[in-house]
Amino acid sequence: MISYSGLKFHELVLHARRGDKEAMAHIICRLKPAIKRYCRRSGREDICLDLVLWLIDAVYRFPA
Repeated sequence: MISYSGLKFHELVLHARRGDKEAMAHIICRLKPAIKRYCRRSGREDICLDLVLWLIDAVYRFPA
């Protein structure tokens, strides 16, 4: 079993790109404070889910 808490961010991205759902969950958890902060500042709390979906797409789309 992999300890995800000790991995660097780019290592998590590599694991997530290979289909590791737990690694993807850790990426989302690490970025959740920034996502929530952006939603509050924009005044649109309803876009949080859209940002998480964009993040998941970005992990697969952009080179690691």
